[in-house]
Amino acid sequence: MTIAGRLLFLCPESRTPVGGVQKIYEFAQSMHDAGFAAFVVHGDRSFRPAWFESSVPVICRSETIVSPIDLLVVPEFMGAVLSHTHDVNKVLFTQAAFNPISDLFVNSEYLAVVSVSGYIKRYYEFAFSCKSLFSVNMGFDHDVFNPSGAPKKKQIAFMPRRRVDDSTRILANLKNRGALNGWSVAILDGLSSREVANVMRESMIFLSFSQREGFGLPPLEAMACGCLVVGFHGHGGAEFFDPSYCYPIPEDDICLFQETLEGLLLNPQIEAICNAKGHAAASAVSQKYTMQGQKTDVIKAFSSCMALAKDVKGLKPVALRNIEFEPSRLRVSARHLKKALVSLMN
Repeated sequence: MTIAGRLLFLCPESRTPVGGVQKIYEFAQSMHDAGFAAFVVHGDRSFRPAWFESSVPVICRSETIVSPIDLLVVPEFMGAVLSHTHDVNKVLFTQAAFNPISDLFVNSEYLAVVSVSGYIKRYYEFAFSCKSLFSVNMGFDHDVFNPSGAPKKKQIAFMPRRRVDDSTRILANLKNRGALNGWSVAILDGLSSREVANVMRESMIFLSFSQREGFGLPPLEAMACGCLVVGFHGHGGAEFFDPSYCYPIPEDDICLFQETLEGLLLNPQIEAICNAKGHAAASAVSQKYTMQGQKTDVIKAFSSCMALAKDVKGLKPVALRNIEFEPSRLRVSARHLKKALVSLMN
């Protein structure tokens, strides 16, 4: 059954693996599989992410006309750019809790906000109490991220996309103190999901350098692979950073981070600790964060958004080619910062 009106998920082009892009595709795929006319919209007609598989239809921005019964799904970092676009049903899809430039432009023209964590929803409930708010419980692919069952290496894995200075400083200090003797370090950068999972499955420890996250999938995926996770939850990940099976570090406390990690690395029982806590973590997160649960929440949220769109009258067809579509976050900030500040002061 196909339901009238299209769901148009705006998506940036990224040639390297980006979790947020994959989630946009997963959400669009869920709606497509449920019988909705769901599409991912790119600026480049030929673009398709190469690091995961998806059968959701892709259309080109320059060839797309948004009809009055369509719903445009706008990522949070495009919120400011598209806020001035009238005559279009829009919903904000946010995977980040802290995007002040976009927040200031989430005006009455947005029908709803769809978030990916309780923390983001809490933020938007405070900021936009009049909005329709929906939260999706994130899931991960259990066929990819799971414990291997084989003995793990004395290996520390981490992703360098956040807090590069902090990770460099901590590991350099530990190396200088001899705490890394006998341990290898694996940097997870530019890898596909399966490649990341393979490294996580063989690593005893994963270091989380999450910072101001809406959710933060990497430490969750590391837990699913049986890693002992040490580090920051970035606020959005607090819901799964249970101290019974990981070592949460208070935000920005570099001293405690390196002291905690050194204590673990020098502990003669470290292998037993990693095995016990890694097993507990994998069991806990695998029960709570499933792709089926995510799919159910996605369908419920966007079905509700489509129902809201049906009640909007007086809209006209709008060509997406006339909309500035995909500036970088920095250019969005530079362009709108002055306007945002003026708006705050008035």
